[in-house]
Amino acid sequence: LDRKLYLLAIVFSFNAVFFPQVSSDTKNDFKSFLKVGGDVFISPIHFESRDWFYTASSFGATAASFLVDNDIKKFAIENRSPFGDVLFRIDDIYHVEFIAASIATIYFYGLASKDTEVKNLGLRLSEASVYSGSIVLLGKFILGRGRPSNYDDPFYYEPLSTSWEL
Repeated sequence: LDRKLYLLAIVFSFNAVFFPQVSSDTKNDFKSFLKVGGDVFISPIHFESRDWFYTASSFGATAASFLVDNDIKKFAIENRSPFGDVLFRIDDIYHVEFIAASIATIYFYGLASKDTEVKNLGLRLSEASVYSGSIVLLGKFILGRGRPSNYDDPFYYEPLSTSWEL
């Protein structure tokens, strides 16, 4: 839960740059993809005071939310049900590979059908997925906060760790 809130905080912090420069020219798609990535990572340079306020508020709310990790974990365990177990098995099926293949299919369908809107949708989905995923992985690496499902201590950190088990 905390990683998803962290991602939301980052996304909302950089929301001004998540609107890619799309075009109907396929040659520019790769350039657009890289430009959006650059914009995402350098956007704090251009923040105004209200942007910093929103960023700080998002980070503050996210940081405060991990204080209830144990309560949420306890609630989830106490309220498990066979229906919920079946419903959440979707995580066993839909991994990042499936998402990447779906996005690529949307892009290439738009390209093959000469439907610029569908192609640009695939491009925007690619940008959002790659850059938000990069931000999450970077944050995970830098902070190294232990997952609530693996640790009872919400203050367990192992910064600069490359372990997927954290």
